[in-house]
Amino acid sequence: MLRFLADENIHSEIIAYLRDKNCDVLAIAQEKSLTGSSDCRLVQVAEKEERIIITADKHFGQLVQLHARKQKLGLILLRYAFFDIGKIKAGLSKAIDEIKSKKLNKESSVIVLDERKMRVRH
Repeated sequence: MLRFLADENIHSEIIAYLRDKNCDVLAIAQEKSLTGSSDCRLVQVAEKEERIIITADKHFGQLVQLHARKQKLGLILLRYAFFDIGKIKAGLSKAIDEIKSKKLNKESSVIVLDERKMRVRH
């Protein structure tokens, strides 16, 4: 089972979609003890619980890349220009399929999704 940490900026419909796909999702917006936490704190939680971070915060990518060199930490960065649930779900579905098929290393990949494509940084 894939384990995700959904940043506060991830819509509840996306969280529900991931849960429907049998993913374990820790939604920061639904966790009072973590709401408003710094990005560094969320990285610590993700590392400790072996979760892939999902966020729309582009600054998170830089932080995760610094940590990923030392720790096993993955990130899915949503860079959609417009909020389109259907396109976001399709992108996440593709990323999840790639991770599950082991074509991507979930612990050290930064996956960037947008309307046009999926890019992977290692």
